Amino acid sequence: MRRDVEAIEKLATLGTDETTRRPSREPRIHGWPGWLVGLMVFAGSFLFRFLDPYFYNDHFLWISGGRQVLVYGELPFRDFFDPGYFLQHLASAGSQRVFGYNLLGEALLSISLLSAGTAITFMLSSRISRSYAIGLLAAALVVGMYPRLYNYHKVFFLAFGLLVLWRYLDRPTTWNLVLVGLTTAVAFLFRHDNGLYMALPVVVVIVAAHWNDWGRLLRRAALYAASAILPLLPFFVFLELNGGVVAYFSSGAEWALQRRGTVAPWPTFTADASAPLSIFQPANAFVWLYALFITLPCLTLLVLACQHVRWRRVAATPPEAIKILPAAILCAVSAPLLLRTPLEARLADVVAPTAVIGAWLLGQWFGPIRWQETLARSRQPRSGPSPTLLRQVTVASLPTAFRSITAVAIVGITSISVATAGELQERLEESAIFDGPTAVLDRGEEVFDQLRESPPDRELYPGDNELRLARYVRECTQPDDRLLVTSFAPQLYFYSGRAAAGGAIQVDATAEQQAEYLASVPGEPVPVVIAGEEEDGDYFESTFETIEDYLRENYRVALQLDPGDDDPSYRVLVHKQRVPSGVYRRWSLPCYR
Repeated sequence: MRRDVEAIEKLATLGTDETTRRPSREPRIHGWPGWLVGLMVFAGSFLFRFLDPYFYNDHFLWISGGRQVLVYGELPFRDFFDPGYFLQHLASAGSQRVFGYNLLGEALLSISLLSAGTAITFMLSSRISRSYAIGLLAAALVVGMYPRLYNYHKVFFLAFGLLVLWRYLDRPTTWNLVLVGLTTAVAFLFRHDNGLYMALPVVVVIVAAHWNDWGRLLRRAALYAASAILPLLPFFVFLELNGGVVAYFSSGAEWALQRRGTVAPWPTFTADASAPLSIFQPANAFVWLYALFITLPCLTLLVLACQHVRWRRVAATPPEAIKILPAAILCAVSAPLLLRTPLEARLADVVAPTAVIGAWLLGQWFGPIRWQETLARSRQPRSGPSPTLLRQVTVASLPTAFRSITAVAIVGITSISVATAGELQERLEESAIFDGPTAVLDRGEEVFDQLRESPPDRELYPGDNELRLARYVRECTQPDDRLLVTSFAPQLYFYSGRAAAGGAIQVDATAEQQAEYLASVPGEPVPVVIAGEEEDGDYFESTFETIEDYLRENYRVALQLDPGDDDPSYRVLVHKQRVPSGVYRRWSLPCYR
């Protein structure tokens, strides 16, 4: 262990002179004040999100998948398409097992991990910037971006992964490295690319810390690989026994490649010359944040590179540089891949690690690495640039007023953009936080009652037509009947309480994989089919011709629903051979219960 500590300390002072090295002055963020503030950040984030929960229809891919696991004993990949979210389905099933057929368990799971990620972001940012105020700004950025509930694993694991990696850098023990590997494995199971995003910076740190001792480097790399891969062996065995590992990853890769066209192009600012205030329109908020999230990792790596060039031997390299390096690599790799269209749904995916590197840069801007302490020593005869040249390129040589104004401007623009992108005013009004403690308690009780209602409360449902369709299916089909929806509406399965026929929770799966699942539809009890007439419905008809021919032959159109304000149009198809037991009076549809 001592040799590991020495290697990391050497890396942290790479390129420094022995006479210029100084101990770190970062605060003891792990003392009780830091933990207390971190707990308050967690509580504040949890309260804010709990008072205004909203479940987008994407979230029901995993909620409905969890119900498919819990109630019908089915599993991802074996029984329905899974492009790489295996453990998220099981986590949703677990929350429903504990809290029942409602949205309370999923809300508590999602909000708890989002809030934990926010608190970890505060702790990391405070530590790396040596400022509690900057740490709170970073946490506010995470909360204000209002990450969607179903992306809780991105916010949590990208932050928690940095936390355990920093713990290893502080104390490079075997168990701490094993913890890093286990975290990588769990992150991989929740979403496969999460594990890959975490693995790359870990490998870079191991190589950088032990590059001068190849034997130790290989042992450490092997230990990390073993601790990350061994926990995944049962998962790979399951895949091999139920279709094959190659088939699983091939279908997931094909599904991901289908979405390469949705990679966000670089957006541009829009403004009306006759109305200067139009620059503050919501679209420009996303432009600013996108530019910030893409450029900050590059800027951080550039600053780190400048700090380690050979001619800077007269200055002390910051000991926290080794810690911010993996954060910068994590953001540089994940941001271009995760920031896809629509940006309003994706920007918050990388907010946690981006907030950490932003906090470090802000700390460097206000409190650079004791340049003044080393300038006097730089006048002593030695190799390296002259003090004049050094002053020209150091932040400390810039006027304090200039640094303050620049920082305030960037933070101010970012804060306005975050408030706009996250619809902060609307969220605050909905949460009743500014209406007093009594209003907050009343709102909390109202939300709690809505979340625990079974079947789920209509206030949490996105569309009226879909709510009515789900109610019809729930009231007019048998509990063991199945439902087939040919457009992207996974919420219909959960709200109707019916399993997805042919594992068609996600109809935009790869054609070959989904065709295998849909082949089971003719042998399943499917009295009702809900057919979408939007883009997803057209995709289904053109892609799965065999099952579409089966539907035309065995089903008839019983109802045509016109689109509503927030609803697409739907057709209700009923089985020609299934004998109804009554009539659903609202729409005069056959009832099979």
